[in-house]
Amino acid sequence: IERLGLSDFSPRTMRSESPFSYDERMQVMIPKEMKSIQDTGQPEFIQDTARYIELMAKEKQPKILVLFTSHDMLKKVHQELKHNMSASGIQLLAQGITGGSPGKLMKTFKTSNQAILLGTNHFWEGVDFPGDELTTVMIVRLPFRSPDHPLHAAKCELARKKGKNPFQTVSLPEAVLTFRQGIGRLLRSAGDKGTIMILDRRIKTAGYGRLFLDALPTTSVSEMTDSELEAYVAGEKE
Repeated sequence: IERLGLSDFSPRTMRSESPFSYDERMQVMIPKEMKSIQDTGQPEFIQDTARYIELMAKEKQPKILVLFTSHDMLKKVHQELKHNMSASGIQLLAQGITGGSPGKLMKTFKTSNQAILLGTNHFWEGVDFPGDELTTVMIVRLPFRSPDHPLHAAKCELARKKGKNPFQTVSLPEAVLTFRQGIGRLLRSAGDKGTIMILDRRIKTAGYGRLFLDALPTTSVSEMTDSELEAYVAGEKE
């Protein structure tokens, strides 16, 4: 309401219940053994990200969408996967790397029996993969905007001038909204089901992580060790 400049109008709001059975059809997993990028540095974080993508790719006919906030990180993870999965038979698609527009990548992903699609901004919202077209969504980092982004920087500066906390009033609400949109890629019809994996440990360790957890449409959230994740994926295949 505030962002749209409607505060003076006292608009009425309504929240309608979703027709989707999220608790039954969406499983959210947070790997216990995934370390934060602050603790390990980017190279190890990238290796771990690639490792968890490869783990989820062991499910039956995987159709995995991996959402990034940085194209540089996407590129480095793609290099890891390209080297490790060359003989897997799974099609590896990456925005800005494997050629074609986002629309062309979507079409290729949809028509592939097994595929991994690495995407950034465009794929966080406004893309639909109903039914078996998508089995898993992986979120690499919580989607905070870069402080160098011109529009975001201007919003933060305006908040600062008004005596507000730019992180609390601009960065955090926008990140939670984008997070909700990313999660929303998984279930696009009442019959869909699948898995969300969140690799950013800040969702459990940071004080603001609770806002992201509360934004999830399901209460089915599990922290799993690597062995538990492997058993989960093996169970999905049976």
